[in-house]
Amino acid sequence: MHLTQIFAFVLAVVGSASAICADGQIGIGAEQLSSIGSPGTGTAPGPISGFIWANNCGTIASNNKGGPCGGGYSNGASVQCNGGNPVSARTGDGTSWTCVGGGGQNCGLAPFGTTSVWTCCNRN
Repeated sequence: MHLTQIFAFVLAVVGSASAICADGQIGIGAEQLSSIGSPGTGTAPGPISGFIWANNCGTIASNNKGGPCGGGYSNGASVQCNGGNPVSARTGDGTSWTCVGGGGQNCGLAPFGTTSVWTCCNRN
């Protein structure tokens, strides 16, 4: 397989996710990358980043602070948590969102990692 074919396959897998929440909702979740280890140890869990995704898996904002409740989101966004669970969010455009559960979907496979939607949120 040629390198261009492999790259096209990776793009297809990454972008192949369907709706992650109900229409009009956003998803909040995490991406965990795998660290490439040695032949003896294999891969190991790597850093966890928090994400706010549009319903079509487009990235609204992200952080590199240990997951959805870690703070430090890009684009002026924020997520408020209670007991380690997202309960509300504000996107960079100032829109407020209330999280209502759901989730369990994913935004495809990240290269060398996985994504998971923890909860879905309604616009206030």
